[in-house]
Amino acid sequence: MANIYLSIDTGYSDTKAVYRIEGEDQFRYFLMSSKIATVPQAKLDNYQKIKGWWGCPAPERKSWLSIQDQIIVVGSYAEEFNPIDCRGEPKYGTALYKVLAAIGVIVEKHDCSTRKKIKLRLAVLLPCNEYSDRDRFQKRLELICSSYKFREQTIKVKIEKFICHPEGGGLAMARMRLNGKDWFAKQRLGIWMLGNRNLTGLYFEYGDLKVADSPLMGFSYLINDIIDQTSGLTPEKLTSAIFSALKIFRRRYKECVGSRNRPVWSQLTPIKNLATARDSHLRNEEITHIANVIEMVAKEWEDEIQTWLKKVFPPNLTEISISGGPLPFFAPMVEEHFNCSVNSETPKCLNYDSRFVPIFLGAGIVPLAEKALQLKTTEAVDLALSFRLIDCYAVLDDLIASSLEEKEREHTKTA
Repeated sequence: MANIYLSIDTGYSDTKAVYRIEGEDQFRYFLMSSKIATVPQAKLDNYQKIKGWWGCPAPERKSWLSIQDQIIVVGSYAEEFNPIDCRGEPKYGTALYKVLAAIGVIVEKHDCSTRKKIKLRLAVLLPCNEYSDRDRFQKRLELICSSYKFREQTIKVKIEKFICHPEGGGLAMARMRLNGKDWFAKQRLGIWMLGNRNLTGLYFEYGDLKVADSPLMGFSYLINDIIDQTSGLTPEKLTSAIFSALKIFRRRYKECVGSRNRPVWSQLTPIKNLATARDSHLRNEEITHIANVIEMVAKEWEDEIQTWLKKVFPPNLTEISISGGPLPFFAPMVEEHFNCSVNSETPKCLNYDSRFVPIFLGAGIVPLAEKALQLKTTEAVDLALSFRLIDCYAVLDDLIASSLEEKEREHTKTA
């Protein structure tokens, strides 16, 4: 039996880790920035000498790895060392270091003994167009895991079980676990994950995976398009303003949400606050320009996404499960395309004159994940953690269940 169960999604917005320590019932999670930087040892030493070590930063906030003669800084700490933009690179390459860092974070957070090898059962989510790289990824990971340094601590890990699923695989497994294999084998099932780097679509026809696609069409590219047509904005600032504005819109117009309504961006305070001009006339013009660009770019992306959706999913789906952090932004378009409300626990048709595809948010297990991971806090809601962690949670839940089944079979054999 493993000491640690870990499921990890090394996304572009954040690395998302869901785990459980053997002997405990509690599921836990943490997020790490997706940034990575390779630095010389002398540069890291000099930086820390100048900065000193004030306070007590959590390990996920100040992570670095020592692998042979290479120093890789991972997460938000990498932002101090000119990290590279990895969106255009295969995810499995950088995922290697993010997994190693996540293991180190867990070991340090829980004061795990490192005198012996730590036993790990690991599930990793990769884009479906990188799924064929999983064996190469596993071999390299197992080699490095045998001995490496996280911060100043040597860690030795034995991976007792390794599974890799395409992103969205957790949602498919959750639908199967909820309804059974016989049910799954009779469906025309869609899975759609909206990410910051990729959009991932999986189409299962009567149990077989017929279509899998994961293009670089994630939310971060939309944000870059908006920035290119405005001035003075950063991805972090713009993204924060958009989702803060969406939160206000949903709260203010709750009775309208779910009816394909889109925000009037120029009327929402977080968008207004993006303007920097002091002159009131120029400020109003700047607000109008930013709002118009957001609306225009969003429309262009919605058109592209709908074209992609028609390529991946046939019109006669029996249902679709959708999740991902950007979902609140695209909710009106999703409702229009599938003719179903994304804010209703029970899928319902919005327009009886066109096709209707039942939408299940997070495969219908969001309440289970929120309870297991304690995601009812204000911060969790603001960060849309239910949508962002659901795939990892579902994969980990299945990993633990299958491991317990294996243990039971072994016990039966020896009895």
